[in-house]
Amino acid sequence: DGVSPVLGPSSGGTPVFFSITGFHGHGVACDFVGGSFSVNLSHHVSAVFEDPRYMCLAPPLMYVGLVQVVVSVNNVSIGSFSWESYGVVTVSHLGTIRGSEVGGQHLLISGTGFRSSSMLTCRFSDISSIVDALYTHGTFISSSSVSCPIPPHAPGKVVVSIALNNIDFVGNLATSTSNILVYEYTVQSTTSNLHPSTIPSTGNKVVTIFGTAFATDMLNTIYCEFEDVIKIQANFIDSTTLQCQAP
Repeated sequence: DGVSPVLGPSSGGTPVFFSITGFHGHGVACDFVGGSFSVNLSHHVSAVFEDPRYMCLAPPLMYVGLVQVVVSVNNVSIGSFSWESYGVVTVSHLGTIRGSEVGGQHLLISGTGFRSSSMLTCRFSDISSIVDALYTHGTFISSSSVSCPIPPHAPGKVVVSIALNNIDFVGNLATSTSNILVYEYTVQSTTSNLHPSTIPSTGNKVVTIFGTAFATDMLNTIYCEFEDVIKIQANFIDSTTLQCQAP
């Protein structure tokens, strides 16, 4: 009962947790059975964790698809559950490499081997550690793309990684076979004033906007909006000044 996660990479190494109703003891083992193989994992079973929970470490499987995990106590089978082995997952690049510290946007991640999963997870972690990592629930788009909500984070660079099962992340520093995806949080821009504050209906006037943390790499994303309808791309002057030509 309570199996988690219900899937993992065919390369193995996924900790599979489960509970046994009415039993608190030793001698628990798992047999992963699928296709023409059977691997005994009794030496990988841990002690009870909680309520009670046991763990079997999934072995490398030369098989992609559903397998049966047969649970035994002292070599006597007491039940089984289904578990799914999936193929290689890789990440290649991000849709954008930087954004505001306030987050709130969606980040497109490209790669291979993605699949729909209720446990699809995006992780935003510091370059050197995952201790204070932030996690969001990813949205499956296709086998080559996933969308991740971007959480708020202090300005700086983070590593973005993906897991189909909330455990086995790809795109992290420990995965030498996958690209490392770096996303940079930037200081949130602010506006404080503009000049002139009114313009004639005939337009054709340059409006200067004053603020903080404007950057040259924001040029294609900053617009002046007039009458909530007309958008004019802003011209970067310096980190505190932008200009727009009023229509």
